[in-house]
Amino acid sequence: MKKEIELDVLLRGRKFKKMIEQIYRNLRVQYDLKQVEVEVLLYLGLMPDISSTELARELALQKGHVSVAMFALCEKGYLRSEQSRKDRRMVHFHITEEGEKVRREIEQIKHKVNEQILKDFTEEEVATLESLTRKLLNNVEQFSC
Repeated sequence: MKKEIELDVLLRGRKFKKMIEQIYRNLRVQYDLKQVEVEVLLYLGLMPDISSTELARELALQKGHVSVAMFALCEKGYLRSEQSRKDRRMVHFHITEEGEKVRREIEQIKHKVNEQILKDFTEEEVATLESLTRKLLNNVEQFSC
């Protein structure tokens, strides 16, 4: 029964989510960022040509939350928006110099977190974990009630 509870907690991500929010707390306060803005800034830097819809899907967030975060990041000077010349309905977001500075800090924290989480894992175990995680995510995506 305990293993089932542990799997449930892991799948829901509550422990990880709380831990990550606490780790990023000082950075969020320093730069006046919400957690969703931290995630958007980080992943927009990793996937610069991604649309807000695709980014929402990747982050498993509502599109509206991602859009609000992107516009808030523009207001704070971390992103700039540019209307598409081909399709006026499309808006492209680009990280500003200040946004890139913050994104690099976020990436450093993320790297330290990953190192800590995986510190006692062998390379083979990390590869197995990645494989199992992909299978798990695939199964969750295919789930329907």
